[in-house]
Amino acid sequence: NNVIQIAEKNLSSNNLTSLEKINFSIHMAANLNSLGSFENQRGDIAGALVKFNKALKIYETVGNKTGLANTYNNIGSAYHFQGDMPLAISFFTKSLKISEELGNKEGEAHSLHNIGVMYEGQGNLPKALEHFHKSYKIWEQTDGKTGLASDLNSIANVYLTQREYPKALNYFLKSLKLYTAKNNKNGMGTVFLNIGSVYKH
Repeated sequence: NNVIQIAEKNLSSNNLTSLEKINFSIHMAANLNSLGSFENQRGDIAGALVKFNKALKIYETVGNKTGLANTYNNIGSAYHFQGDMPLAISFFTKSLKISEELGNKEGEAHSLHNIGVMYEGQGNLPKALEHFHKSYKIWEQTDGKTGLASDLNSIANVYLTQREYPKALNYFLKSLKLYTAKNNKNGMGTVFLNIGSVYKH
């Protein structure tokens, strides 16, 4: 909040050049996004959306498309936490389109994964698989091993829901191998639990 207040004070000053005002605006929007993400995790969805929408207006004003894409993703996450899957998909799709325009492969993969999670939550498993596979292909191109592991785990979870246990186990084991290579303890723990679910059946 202090950072935002300082940025607002500086923005109201007539001593700044246009470029300095843009830089202060971008910093302020980034801080609003961080505060919004914190409030989102804490369960204050309304407070988070206020921050995200303020950040969105700033990025629109200065024409910062990367900031817009990130903020659309954050708004999508807030609606996901609120349980509004269609609205979440709408914002994740907006983020995806900007990332495609910018050629931001990592941004594309994140948005595709998020959309897949929403379809999975709606019970639309074919759509979920489609988006997880698209995300996976992008991470393959960029050698994003953590993203690959996450998508493999998500694909496996869909197969688990569909009771295709051998397929689920195959993808869980691939995911585990990547998480182990990265020494990602959280990822490894999640996959071990999921593998346990397969063996229960």
